[in-house]
Amino acid sequence: MNTIGYFGDSFCADKSKNSWCTILAEKLNCKVVNYGVVASSIWTAILDFNKLKIKPTYSIFCWTDPYRLYWNYSNDKKIQDALKTYKIHLANQDKDHLEYEYVLKYFDEKVLKPLQKSTRIYQCWSFKPFELVDQQHDIQLTTGKFDNISLYQIANKKSFLDNFNWKQDPVYNHMSAEQNIKFAERVYKKFYYDRKI
Repeated sequence: MNTIGYFGDSFCADKSKNSWCTILAEKLNCKVVNYGVVASSIWTAILDFNKLKIKPTYSIFCWTDPYRLYWNYSNDKKIQDALKTYKIHLANQDKDHLEYEYVLKYFDEKVLKPLQKSTRIYQCWSFKPFELVDQQHDIQLTTGKFDNISLYQIANKKSFLDNFNWKQDPVYNHMSAEQNIKFAERVYKKFYYDRKI
């Protein structure tokens, strides 16, 4: 059976039937072997992908915000306090920008590119680089199908921030059910028709 893995943050973490992840997996007749992790950094996506001994038939990457730190997702207050302290006293925006760009380009060229024959790759942005701080920075990735779009924009900034009215308008991966259907179709077409989107 074909497999599919989602590597990223909450934009590819929902396992419900209305999630674009589920819809796409069904369209491709695939078993899901990995989902994104809520509030995670790019390092979680990279490490989760590297842990898989057998790479999925389809590997979907939703690259998140550059300012997220990697951590073990513990609810331990000491760890959360340490993260806050680091961000206040030690974080360096210039270093974060360079690290983000260099890590993504290295992973794209040195890790993903050699695997293109064994896994079909799709890459997009959960958040375009630095869009949460209203800066423009264009990073082009070259391996597989690179879709230079932002799921944050698709979800609509206001809707993302409000997270909709859960009782009247449930969300899946921060998007409405209709947006999830459209995005699953977008990724499917990128794989099978290679249409300019």
